[in-house]
Amino acid sequence: MTQLLGVRVENGEKTDIFEAFNLEDVILVDTIKPKNHSVPCMHTNYGAFACMHTLSECKDFLGDEFISLSNGALARLNQIAFIVDYGYTVTVYFKDSHLTGDLAKTKRKIKPFCDLMIASDFIPETF
Repeated sequence: MTQLLGVRVENGEKTDIFEAFNLEDVILVDTIKPKNHSVPCMHTNYGAFACMHTLSECKDFLGDEFISLSNGALARLNQIAFIVDYGYTVTVYFKDSHLTGDLAKTKRKIKPFCDLMIASDFIPETF
């Protein structure tokens, strides 16, 4: 059984209620227009759901553990190992991971990011 996470839709509008639903229960897929674009809406016998389509919706669901790195990325704050400002880019390194993210240059002086900043010549071999 495949579960999806969606935002409950009532009267053609997204609500603030996040809910898991079973893909196998989908009967109809049509669209709603929450702003100026169409979003798929999946209908089941126990409700209609739209999947999250914006980082803002993801942030609302994920909560305060996640912080915006830029207009295009969220990160779990307690998983950031350190941040390096290379001048041309600001890179976020994560604990026990090969993943990196880009931090908006405008955010590099904002707490908690500035507390995690290290000089580029002090990057650990392993972290």
